Amino acid sequence: MKKILLISFDFIKEEYSDTTYSIATIMTSLENNKFNEKIKPMHYGINLNNLFGELNNDAENVNKYVRKKLNNEIKNKSNDYDFIAIGVSTWSNIYVDYLVNDVLKSYSGKIILGGYEVTATNDNTLIATFPTVDYFVKGYSETAIRKIIGGEYGKDKIINEVLDDDDLISPYLKNNLLTNNDKVHWETKRGCPYSCGFCEWGNASNKKVTNINMQRLNSEIELFRKLNVKEINIIDGTFNFSKKKGEYVDILEKVLNSTNAKITLQVRFENVKGDVGDRFLDLCSRYSDRVKLEFGLQTIHKSEMIVIGRYNNMKIIVSTMSRLNLLKVNYKVSLIFGIPGQTVKSFEETIEFVRSNGCDKISAFPLRLPLNSDMEKHKKDLEVKETILKYNIYQVTESYSFNNKDYEMMEKLSNKLNENEVESKRFVESNPKEWKLVGLV
Repeated sequence: MKKILLISFDFIKEEYSDTTYSIATIMTSLENNKFNEKIKPMHYGINLNNLFGELNNDAENVNKYVRKKLNNEIKNKSNDYDFIAIGVSTWSNIYVDYLVNDVLKSYSGKIILGGYEVTATNDNTLIATFPTVDYFVKGYSETAIRKIIGGEYGKDKIINEVLDDDDLISPYLKNNLLTNNDKVHWETKRGCPYSCGFCEWGNASNKKVTNINMQRLNSEIELFRKLNVKEINIIDGTFNFSKKKGEYVDILEKVLNSTNAKITLQVRFENVKGDVGDRFLDLCSRYSDRVKLEFGLQTIHKSEMIVIGRYNNMKIIVSTMSRLNLLKVNYKVSLIFGIPGQTVKSFEETIEFVRSNGCDKISAFPLRLPLNSDMEKHKKDLEVKETILKYNIYQVTESYSFNNKDYEMMEKLSNKLNENEVESKRFVESNPKEWKLVGLV
């Protein structure tokens, strides 16, 4: 039997499982592998959300605490495992570096790194930065890690494997996620057909979308019904997209009819069209007390759309918002501030556009530059300055169109919007740190 330890640095909200959905899917896939040799996956996670709260958001103290914890709990036990796989994200880079180069310095097994930061980093840079790492997984991990353990890659360090549909096994049906939680994350498809410049996995993916088979989805829905799950956060990058006409509406209708759970999901304005769009809006209207949609508008200004690689048809958006309001659909709109080319005035205009079109539920998030994105490649031309803010994350705080003082004004506007959203929302929607930042190991 091969033993593998999955290490992750997570942001987990209250009332959700202590194991993230992404880790649970990998563990489930490995336990149900296709070759005869058995694999025993174990998970070691650090909930940064709790740590930052307990240590008053002091990043330096969090870093010291994490280092001590890794030394005490990983160093002496590392050789109990044949493989150690570590998730690398923008906020975990600092911990991963210490873990690989110090804590695991004498580790005799194979080290695997994966996650968005690995996916987007140049191959030679990865090897130079982490010379002791044996494998770097780019993209989704289930199939790649299974094949690494099976010895299929030999001396190849950079692994970019196509996800095998058969490796997408339900962590709920296999009891790898706690099923006594009131709130659950759920995916109906893997991947996103779009490549928005501010989105990590959208920027790194090949636009391939893999639909979860209906037999599995129906079984999961039945399980949620039996367990009386209170809230289902659908984590699809874009829920109202499907290869098969109307399939996403069928799924939503099924889960609404079969459970009493409240549903949150991410959608796009331009996909609300035709008879499928009408069905979708009618369903969301009838269940407005249980369904909440989040539309990512980001900005109304064309010059800013070009910079972030997200193009909006404003006529379609105005028309869709009018229909949403007429049908009394429960929805919110999310925006981005800190876009190069943006000003305080243009940000205020975007906010006012949303309000004037009948939506008072608005959230705004600061811009980060995904590694190796077009924005990151042109940040010198855009006169971008980044600052490490909360959670050890770099955020754009200056550009050619706004200075730090302007940024602080936009941040205040954002905080006020988010505070109003907290006061007005009827139930908790998806945590932006989960759906916008967190990728699979």
